[in-house]
Amino acid sequence: MRKLSVPWILLAVISAGCLSVDKEYPVKRFFVIEAGRGEHADPPMEAPVLRLRKMSTAPELDGKSLIYRTGDLSFETDFYNAFFISPGSMLGGEVRKWLEASGRFALVTDSAGGMETDYVLMSHLAALYGDHSEEDSSKAVMEIQFLLLEERDEEPAIVLQKNYREAIPLTDRDPATLARGFSDALRKILDALEQELAGKI
Repeated sequence: MRKLSVPWILLAVISAGCLSVDKEYPVKRFFVIEAGRGEHADPPMEAPVLRLRKMSTAPELDGKSLIYRTGDLSFETDFYNAFFISPGSMLGGEVRKWLEASGRFALVTDSAGGMETDYVLMSHLAALYGDHSEEDSSKAVMEIQFLLLEERDEEPAIVLQKNYREAIPLTDRDPATLARGFSDALRKILDALEQELAGKI
């Protein structure tokens, strides 16, 4: 009885399929940015009420993937390393927690309901990337723009309008190190914002 032989090309396809099953792929990792203020101060009796607008972001920051600057005019995204939630939502939440704990406001709210507020704070995330454009150094770069308006009168008045930018040196190019650098940058920015508010509110 004649034996049927499997064509060699079919064997090659099967072998290739087995190899592909065994191949290891990079694991996708997710990161968060936390300012980690720590202490919580109690507000004075006559402390004002602050309303936060939703943080807006530059168009290139709408996604969750980490972004690296690789040259003067070149950037790339990292599919396998990303933020757990969108940067605008994450940093907006950190701004709120920081100002709630500052003790400078009786209430910090993001509600646009009927509650009367004394101030409204608008913020815009302008930059958030790992700067790998220099061969021998890397930095975690963050820039946030803040606009504080006083709403006590009929015509809102600008109390503060300022850009805060930090570039934190990194010891290596691991994405986890970059995430920690972003947290350090945010902490410095919010501390500077709070100090600025202390002289204006």
